[in-house]
Amino acid sequence: TTTVPVTRAPDIASFSMMGNMPAQGQPFTIMCECEIPFSSVDSYVGNSEDDIYLRRTAGASSIQFRLRDASNALLSAIATLDDAQHKLFFVFSGSTIAIYSDGVFLVSSACVGSLYNLGGMFNLGSFSNGTSQLNSEIENFEIYHSALSAEEISILGGPDV
Repeated sequence: TTTVPVTRAPDIASFSMMGNMPAQGQPFTIMCECEIPFSSVDSYVGNSEDDIYLRRTAGASSIQFRLRDASNALLSAIATLDDAQHKLFFVFSGSTIAIYSDGVFLVSSACVGSLYNLGGMFNLGSFSNGTSQLNSEIENFEIYHSALSAEEISILGGPDV
């Protein structure tokens, strides 16, 4: 017998950066629990109109946390990750950006400040123009107005009990 593949509609939503993200330059952590399937197109978990990217690049086995810094340069932390479900933590400390998966540190990069448009929107599940949709479900998404420590991430990122 043959089966027809099941396609799940991606979770696509937008919310205002104002009131949801801390002031520019202030530390933050974004946590999302989802799969980021391998794809022939970019797959965005979230982005804020070119200032913050959380994505898997087309054809890549890695995920990317990209942030516009205070000098208007785009800085990236890139980590290899399979396409299974994970609790991902994207941390901006004020001087570094880092990625954790399931409570385990993956990678960090130096960063000087942050610059993003608080008047803009943050898009979940697609790029800001609705393209590059994530073909998966986002089970949980949280923004912390602090850079969570490795210990806090280890506790929050571990298996649910």
